[in-house]
Amino acid sequence: MSVGRKGWTVTRRAPKSAPLRLTVALKQSNVEKLTALLHAVSDPESPAYGEFLSRDDVNDLTAPSADTKEAVRAWLGEAAVDATPNGDFVTLDTTVGEAERLLAAEYWTFTHTSSGRTVSRLAAGVTYTLPEGVASAIDFVAPTTTFPPVTAKPVASALRAHAGVKPVITPPK
Repeated sequence: MSVGRKGWTVTRRAPKSAPLRLTVALKQSNVEKLTALLHAVSDPESPAYGEFLSRDDVNDLTAPSADTKEAVRAWLGEAAVDATPNGDFVTLDTTVGEAERLLAAEYWTFTHTSSGRTVSRLAAGVTYTLPEGVASAIDFVAPTTTFPPVTAKPVASALRAHAGVKPVITPPK
């Protein structure tokens, strides 16, 4: 069976004991306010023109609500770890079997035909389901249906091929 991503073919059901790192994107707060601020600081006619927010200010403004964080933590358990400063992405190192339980979906092993690389993903056309109490707190969960890019040539061999080539750098005058 072939999938939409060119070169990836399903080979078998993913073993339930296979390790899998889930990334969960939590709903951010104040996205509309951030958009309005972006327009204001970018508009020369605005009194806020040029008054850019710091990264910490943006993180504080868009951090998911305490209720959102609590709902996701209750669903994922104590093993979940914040992956970003404002907690809008959370990761969980788990197994395929546990991910299937959490998402009410089945993972399959896909193999890239030219590289031989394998990944675990949901079958083509399959969606995952989140529990009612947590679904409104989440934007998406990965990996589920998207596939990683596979380069035709491994990076290490590409670097070796160009090892003797010196770049031309012209400093500004």
